[in-house]
Amino acid sequence: MKIKKKYLGKCLHEIAIEQIAEDYRQKGYTVSREEILGTFQADLVVRKDTEQLVIEVKAGKMTPDKKQRIAGIADYVRNLGGYKFLVVVATPPKEKNFKLKI
Repeated sequence: MKIKKKYLGKCLHEIAIEQIAEDYRQKGYTVSREEILGTFQADLVVRKDTEQLVIEVKAGKMTPDKKQRIAGIADYVRNLGGYKFLVVVATPPKEKNFKLKI
């Protein structure tokens, strides 16, 4: 069975969020998932001391809607002051085809 790209993208998005969140927790950050910022919902907001990062994870095809959403949340975060904005693009592993000769 071949997994369709649209389903792989959904799983990849969640896997990337979990991995990034765990990486920041191990570094001593407080991690918040799906935090509301204005009219936006950020994938992750991480905080440690005075550092505050808003992290958006994107997987799959970058549609005009996704690009517009990223630009909107980036503008919002920029106007908040005291926050940094990061976009993480999660890409699936390249497909490999191989043949076994028996």
